[in-house]
Amino acid sequence: MTQGIRDPFELLKHIEQIARQTAKKLPRQDVPARWVGIGFELLNCRMVAPLEAIGEVLHYPQMTAIPQAKRWLKGVANLRGDILPVTDMTTLLDASQALPKKQGKVLVIKQKEELFGLLVSQVFGLKRFSSLPKAIENYSGVPQLLPFVEGCFNEEDTQWYVFNLAKVLAMEHFYETALEPAFAD
Repeated sequence: MTQGIRDPFELLKHIEQIARQTAKKLPRQDVPARWVGIGFELLNCRMVAPLEAIGEVLHYPQMTAIPQAKRWLKGVANLRGDILPVTDMTTLLDASQALPKKQGKVLVIKQKEELFGLLVSQVFGLKRFSSLPKAIENYSGVPQLLPFVEGCFNEEDTQWYVFNLAKVLAMEHFYETALEPAFAD
């Protein structure tokens, strides 16, 4: 059958045709819905945010402090020429706590044309789940986080709460960063 074919290209086409004719079909597999996010720790709770909500993750950056700013605004960092305000999420949500100096990782969020850095205690990297988040039945996390939680995943003996970063950026006091002036009368 291939004896009459002299052109190498024609021979390859002929081999491909035979392979397609004799190939067995693969069995159909239903792939479960997958959910991918970035896992992190906040107020000692395991959280996960959708991968598309986070632009990148940074090590603790060099920052410039902002005078007369609230304690949770750590400062601003230079991110490839862009100004990145960095908010300590631990202190923002629970004023009695703060991360140790120069510890933690920064989740970079881009909303419209603005960048925001959210400092969390640690980042666990990509988390892949074979299902969609489930509704929360018995929330056992920190009460301050509950307004931002939209569901959860159970992985072995660990609950991962789905954290809505857009709700943080929608908080009115997130943008009220200046300390109240102390005027002497």
